[in-house]
Amino acid sequence: MQGPVAAEVDGFVMEVLAHEGDRVERGGPLARLRPRNLELQRQATRGELKEAQAELRRAQRDLDRAKRLREQELRPDEELDSTEATMVASEGRIQQIEARLQRIELDIQRCTIRAPFAGVVVRELIDVGAWINVGSPVVDLVAMDALEVRVDVPQSYFHQVQSGSPVEVSVSSQ
Repeated sequence: MQGPVAAEVDGFVMEVLAHEGDRVERGGPLARLRPRNLELQRQATRGELKEAQAELRRAQRDLDRAKRLREQELRPDEELDSTEATMVASEGRIQQIEARLQRIELDIQRCTIRAPFAGVVVRELIDVGAWINVGSPVVDLVAMDALEVRVDVPQSYFHQVQSGSPVEVSVSSQ
C-alpha cells in the first residue's frame, strides 16, 4: 500500500510531525492544523444550542397551557395546532444544531492528520505556515509490511532461488 495522505479539513499548518524516513504507526500523527476557527465555531454553536433548548422549554410550557385551555374549551383548535407546530419546529432546530456541533467536533479531531496505515514517510508535501485545503496531500506514505521487490537474477543462480524463500534486501542511499 502506498500513496499520498490527504487532509480532511482546510487549515493552516501548525506542525509537521512526520518527516521523510520516519516510520509511523496506523493512526499516528503526521501533521497538525490550527483548530482555533473551529473552536470558535463550536463555542458559538453551543450558545445557539442553549438558546434553542430554552425556546423548546418555552414551547413545551405553551403547549401544555394550550392543551389545558383547549380541554376547558377556552381556546380554539387552531391555536393548539399552531403551538404544536412551534414545538415540533423547536425540536427540529435542536437536532440541526446538535448535528452541526458533531460535525465541528469531528473537524477539530481532523485537524490532526493521521496515518491511515503503518508505513514510512517517503516524501513531505507540506510546510509549516502553509494553508491546505480538503484533499491536499500532506505526505507520501508507503506500507513496509508487504513490499514487492523485483531483481534480476543470473540464470546460473536459478537453482538456488525458490518461490516464497525469505530474502534480505538492502538499498544504498543516494
